[in-house]
Amino acid sequence: MGSQNTLTSRIATGIAIAIVFFLPWQTRWIAIDGTLNGGGWEYGTVSLYALDILIALFLLFTVVHVVIEKKSLTLSSRQWMALFLLGVAFFSMAFANNHINALFWWVKLAEGIALFIFLPQIRIPWKWIGGALVLSGVIQSCLAITQFFTQQVTGSKWLGMSSQLPEIPGVQVVGTATERFLRSYGALPHPNMLAGLLTVTILITLLIYVSHKPIVTRVPYGVSLAILGMGLWTTFSRQAWLALILSLIVLITYTFITERTFPKSVAVGILFILLPMITFSLIMPELIQTRLTTDTSTESRSITERQDYTKQSAAIIRTEWMKGIGIGNYTAYTNAKDQLYGVEKQSSAYQPVHNIYLLVISELGIFGLLALLLFLLSNTRCLTWKNPWTLGLSLAVVSLLTIGLFDHYLWTLHFGILLFWITFSLLEYSRK
Repeated sequence: MGSQNTLTSRIATGIAIAIVFFLPWQTRWIAIDGTLNGGGWEYGTVSLYALDILIALFLLFTVVHVVIEKKSLTLSSRQWMALFLLGVAFFSMAFANNHINALFWWVKLAEGIALFIFLPQIRIPWKWIGGALVLSGVIQSCLAITQFFTQQVTGSKWLGMSSQLPEIPGVQVVGTATERFLRSYGALPHPNMLAGLLTVTILITLLIYVSHKPIVTRVPYGVSLAILGMGLWTTFSRQAWLALILSLIVLITYTFITERTFPKSVAVGILFILLPMITFSLIMPELIQTRLTTDTSTESRSITERQDYTKQSAAIIRTEWMKGIGIGNYTAYTNAKDQLYGVEKQSSAYQPVHNIYLLVISELGIFGLLALLLFLLSNTRCLTWKNPWTLGLSLAVVSLLTIGLFDHYLWTLHFGILLFWITFSLLEYSRK
């Protein structure tokens, strides 16, 4: 029995490390290619990702490990709240117009929550999980830096990457008065998604850097922080920059309160992050100025669209606040409304509101929002930051919740859902 238990736990551990490392790669098989008004429709696309297979194997070996070891699966209050959210999402499918969409996105939510429940059941060495996260982030940053200086994203169907050039309409760029500069995608479908991953990775890497006492062992993590900071800069993601700054302010405030001073290691670690970002901002100030103002048509249009999505969500909430419109059905619902009134729009015009809290109440109703807020509040219960891993992951959660105010991918896309629940699952694991 003992050897079997060791074997299953080791296999589950190896798969968990692989899940963290391969998280950014979007290799998938499209089962149902979503189309809306003759154009592509990601929120209506049903896909099987390579990562889904790894997650299924991880859950299988973890369950076998729990059964062989005869462990009692005791759920924390946080895990019960996650299941409550999943239950509300399940009942919301009864009110969905598109039941295939609803079922698919409910399964994706269930996949994330399953990781949140079962990942803490396996004893994974922090240096392994941390190393996988840092290495994955550094690879994505190197890819992002290359994309920025070559001004192109090379496509690969096997890696789930689409070709991107700044002159192509619809590609994410920083548009100055005279030029269009490509924002880096990494291996992900959007620069903001890469930026979210790098923000989480930076905060956890920073705490790993600080926790290493011998200076020589900090060097690889200091170099990693610089590469990650530069990679984040090339995404030109305002929401991620804000999330990182807010998380660092929380860290600095907490450090001053608990230490009564500011440790040199924390200051040097933050310097590693900010120095490349500041340097490149001074070299190319027009790009930063463009992203921080609304003087160009690209930036003005982006802000106007977000305001329109917010108004659209408010209209849905006013009429459907009790029961919601069904998980995964936001864009299907808005399209159906437009068809009812004879309004024709391109498929690219149908996007979820760029705020996960408004999106949850729109799709799941008031009970869905209540479930999400209860889950988030339950994560503050009995939370201690004396463990550096708990501190780093708490700051990562702060960054994600900040990003959730300005984007939807943490609720609507495969990568975002997994990033959200894996981060919370690691925080849950750090409590043990």
